Amino acid sequence: MNKDIELLVKKAKESDLKAKEELLNRFKPYVIKKARGIYIKNYDMDDLIQIGNISIMKAIDKYNLEKENFVSYVTLAINNNFNYEIRKMSKSRYDSSLNKVVEGDLEIIDIILEEENIEEDFIKKEKLNTVYIALNKLNEKERKLIYSIYFKDIKLKEYALKEEIKYGTVLKRKTKILKKLREFLKEK
Repeated sequence: MNKDIELLVKKAKESDLKAKEELLNRFKPYVIKKARGIYIKNYDMDDLIQIGNISIMKAIDKYNLEKENFVSYVTLAINNNFNYEIRKMSKSRYDSSLNKVVEGDLEIIDIILEEENIEEDFIKKEKLNTVYIALNKLNEKERKLIYSIYFKDIKLKEYALKEEIKYGTVLKRKTKILKKLREFLKEK
């Protein structure tokens, strides 16, 4: 059988179309078997068989007749070409452009620029964290006053009435606490 295949390869290399067709038919079951075990997104069975057939044709052109082992050569070529196609398609799945149109005329870059600024968000979080650290350095009474005024939006007058403290005293405490917070924030 190997002598028969080697003779067909020799004829195919000499541009004998019938010899090429016969080689394609002989290796068709192998190509189909390999193609059934492969999945590449957006490729159907015909696409995979075509890759196998192209592999056979390239193998015929590149094969050295002195080696006398075309079966091994062509099966390795078919396997390598399927593996190459899988690698190529898996890489292209991850490569993309920020100018890729995702919806109508909307590009990926437009979505990124519109929605958020990561650097700005990070800076805001860092500043907030610094403020929380400074607030934790205050005693309980001081934190309660700042929390009520700035987080619960309670007016100074309401706070004074609720705590039964003079408005002027609450105003002085607030001023003193804010000065203390500024000092804590300068330390940071």
